[in-house]
Amino acid sequence: MPKKNQKTSKEVKLKISQTKRMRKASGYYKKIRICDFCGKKLKCNQKRFCSLKCKGLLISGKEHPMYKDGLSKARKECTSCGTSISIRNKMNLCRVCYEKQQHKENHPAWKGGISTANCITCGKIIGGNAIRCRTCFNETKQRSIIQSKKWQDSKYAKIQANLILEGLEGVSPNKPERKLRRILNKLFSKEYKFVGDGKIWIGGKNPDFINVNGQKKLIELFGDYWHSKKITGLKKKVHRKQRQYHFKKYGFKTCVIWEYELKNIPKLKNKLKKFHKALL
Repeated sequence: MPKKNQKTSKEVKLKISQTKRMRKASGYYKKIRICDFCGKKLKCNQKRFCSLKCKGLLISGKEHPMYKDGLSKARKECTSCGTSISIRNKMNLCRVCYEKQQHKENHPAWKGGISTANCITCGKIIGGNAIRCRTCFNETKQRSIIQSKKWQDSKYAKIQANLILEGLEGVSPNKPERKLRRILNKLFSKEYKFVGDGKIWIGGKNPDFINVNGQKKLIELFGDYWHSKKITGLKKKVHRKQRQYHFKKYGFKTCVIWEYELKNIPKLKNKLKKFHKALL
């Protein structure tokens, strides 16, 4: 059986061959056609001009079909300084006057300059959306590095874990963790267990959920506030990858779920199913 597109292609080929024969017979290819502006020889596809530059140079001003009695040359005066501006200017102001009008207090979006705030630790006046000044920020960064080194020691980690467990009594799991636990129990019964109350520590980090059925898989639930850039000082993507890399060193694959993802349950279920089916 012949293909559907085979007949149409043959018909097109026949039409092209017929037009070529007709043009050869009429002497279409032998004719030397010249550009209307520069006088260069034209190719077969070109009709009047060899390039767009030639077309633009010839068809300009009064010869152009869109010409409207020299409307582009018509000028008017600026309302503030009186300099001549184009008639199409809707603001009725020149560039200099417009910039002056839109500067600082005259601008409609003006909010009294850069917002200022006090540093949380030392109380210095700082600008922008920062919480701490540069010196305090560097000090806190150094402290976090020292603390992370301390947590690598097994004795220190055990003592701190016991203290945390005492403080977490009756608090953990919280509302979002309970919601995620319900979803996990529905999708994968007896597969994932909640250990976010300090039952398991992996390299000084306590995961929220762990697979109990032989797979080295973890699920971390990040709160929108406590894991935000404001608290961690890192972007969401960087913070997520950092946590995944930390558990990867110990042979665990981690799925990070954000608190806002719990609002869209069908999308979350698909994400969890893909993670559960994925190989290590």
